[in-house]
Amino acid sequence: MAADLSHDWYWITDGSSSTVHSLLALDTSGKEVHRVAWEPAFHDVEAMSWANGALYVADIGDKKAQRRGIRVISPTSTTAKQSTYYEWMFTYPDGAHDAKALSVSPKGTFYIITDGPHPAIYRGGPQVSRTESNPLEKVADAPAGVKDATFLPDGSRMAILTDREVRVVDAYSWKTVANAAFSGGQAITTDTTQKTLQIATSGNKVKGIAFPTTLTSITPSPSHSAKSISAASQAKGTPTSKARSGTLTAVVGAVAIAVCAGVVTFFYGRSRDTTWRHR
Repeated sequence: MAADLSHDWYWITDGSSSTVHSLLALDTSGKEVHRVAWEPAFHDVEAMSWANGALYVADIGDKKAQRRGIRVISPTSTTAKQSTYYEWMFTYPDGAHDAKALSVSPKGTFYIITDGPHPAIYRGGPQVSRTESNPLEKVADAPAGVKDATFLPDGSRMAILTDREVRVVDAYSWKTVANAAFSGGQAITTDTTQKTLQIATSGNKVKGIAFPTTLTSITPSPSHSAKSISAASQAKGTPTSKARSGTLTAVVGAVAIAVCAGVVTFFYGRSRDTTWRHR
């Protein structure tokens, strides 16, 4: 799930994690307002992210840790009924991993967060190629049980959703600066006004919560790598557009969909390793 700041929509996927035939846009009532058909062949879609007017779909899942590379794909148009796409291939510096989250910074830097016995945050950049595989760099350890992640509006903090909490980390030092208890979350994004967080849960609902501002003792802070990574330059081939504001109201609506990992019905409420060319 990803909030489209240009149209006040929320993007989701159809089909299963390996059969994503369309991208669907829903309004705040849960009604489908637009659909984009495309042709990528996927292995395991696990996440989505919106940044600088572009939608990114992360084919990064690898439960058996056997993939030589992972992909991030972006439709060249989110307003047409059918779209070609850009794609970027990435490889880890330390072997295959099962990744769960993608968050693209406002400057276009790709951050991929893995699960497993040694969860970590990896960065792709600062310049990424669409014709060659891009090496990822580990920048920090990640908390256990990662489900999804999203950048907060200031672009310097990232909200990481785990199976126990929402953890806010500084994306320069990678220190935990705030957190809040939250269980059952499966996907996270800001709302289209970037005033709250919206979390899709295993209970088939989307719940709104305020940005965590205080640090509790739910879990200890993870150990971080010594290197501090600054936000990097914008990814090549990324279109841009100006974000606009709106108001997310309290609504109830059912939609039979899949959010990256499986088929889910949402009730909105407040509170292939393949080619690397442009198709």
